[in-house]
Amino acid sequence: MEADRRYHYPGQNEDEIVKRITYRHWAFLLPAFGLSVTIVAVVAFIFVYAWTSSLGNEMKLNLGLLAVFLLLFVVGFMLASIWIWHNNKIIITNQNLVEVEQKSLFNKSISTLRLVNIQDVSADIEGPVQSALGYGTVTVQSAGEKRNFVFQYIPQAYELKDYISDLHLYAATEQEDKLLDR
Repeated sequence: MEADRRYHYPGQNEDEIVKRITYRHWAFLLPAFGLSVTIVAVVAFIFVYAWTSSLGNEMKLNLGLLAVFLLLFVVGFMLASIWIWHNNKIIITNQNLVEVEQKSLFNKSISTLRLVNIQDVSADIEGPVQSALGYGTVTVQSAGEKRNFVFQYIPQAYELKDYISDLHLYAATEQEDKLLDR
């Protein structure tokens, strides 16, 4: 997303412009989908067993209710997983790199790094799965004692690394020009 003036994040400066928003790759959802498929397979087994066995009607009803409960759980679990995935993002502005990390339904953190404080940006795509699906990890090292920013499941990791590096260079040059003008 290029230069989206409609998007604002908490703590954004008035003269700060959102240049890009990057979401995690859909592969982030694969473990949740795998668990959901497993539960659906169990539910299918319960249905087949309940209706083909010689169990009493009350037992069939109980197994049917259990199956419905498990299906409702799967739907809720998948909706929550998609919501968490969608709320994990990197917001890149003309001044800052902002990581919005939705760790669970009720646990969210927002970290900000000024572009001028970036020391190094690297990208790693490891293994055949990441190579085939086109995602990787982008690590941003900052000046000072703060932790590194590590963004996992990033689509086109190398391209994002280059984009952040270019913005850092531009921000550093702009800051240097302002200091020289004083």
